[in-house]
Amino acid sequence: MKAAVLRAPGGLDRIEVHDTPDPGQPGPGQIRIALHASSLNYHDLLVANGGLPTADRRVLMSDGAGVVEAVGEGVAEFRPGDHVVSCFFPQWQDGPPSGPVGDLADTPGDGIDGFAAHFSVRAATAFTRAPRGWSHAEAATITTVAVTAWRTLVGDGQIKTGDNVLVLGTGGVSIAALQIAKMAGAAVIATSSSDEKLESGAVLKVFANDDDAILVIEGWGIGMANPEIVEQYLELSDIHDVAHRSSVREQLALHRCPLQRAVEDIAKTLPSGHRLP
Repeated sequence: MKAAVLRAPGGLDRIEVHDTPDPGQPGPGQIRIALHASSLNYHDLLVANGGLPTADRRVLMSDGAGVVEAVGEGVAEFRPGDHVVSCFFPQWQDGPPSGPVGDLADTPGDGIDGFAAHFSVRAATAFTRAPRGWSHAEAATITTVAVTAWRTLVGDGQIKTGDNVLVLGTGGVSIAALQIAKMAGAAVIATSSSDEKLESGAVLKVFANDDDAILVIEGWGIGMANPEIVEQYLELSDIHDVAHRSSVREQLALHRCPLQRAVEDIAKTLPSGHRLP
């Protein structure tokens, strides 16, 4: 079979397509998957360009979707013909995430081989059922970005109807968060510095019939937000940061409001002794 592998020390010019041995039939507790689709995430780019070092000849791509071809002894949750999608942390089956996900040692396409191949044989617990009616390409997008957005909004944020949610930009996590938030009955504020991206329909198609669902704030950045537009959104119930701590200052500038509680809440997320710039 064919597989896309990365030669050490990494770099986009170090990706090669090789003939590799077929993984064979599944053993006890395993399933064999014919892979039909994968999705490219920023994590995959970091591995490919050497930003996240990995082993020589690592098979790339963390997300995989396909069809079960065979099941091993003891597997009851899947049968041939089932459509499945991979798990980003296959070793995390339940409980708090701190232990099992402390590193990426067991993450496909990083610590172990990924899904840029025709077939895969691994533990049945490394997969879950794909959503009914979704194409393989669609299902392959939920493993990394959609689960990240779900955990942020539903698991950690406990989002509810009537909440106001801010998503930053039009990246994969933001678009997934936007859709999840709206389905939960929240009002969504989306920012983008690119009219071209917005006009492409990635955001607007989600809310084609909902004029109040989306607010585009142009000129995203310090001192660039329009206070007159933002004024009506001073009472945001939560800020879901899909970037990193350096964006805290931009978030505060966006709101331009005397909500000391918001400042204090954000400050609690910073390391001890760290002060807002």
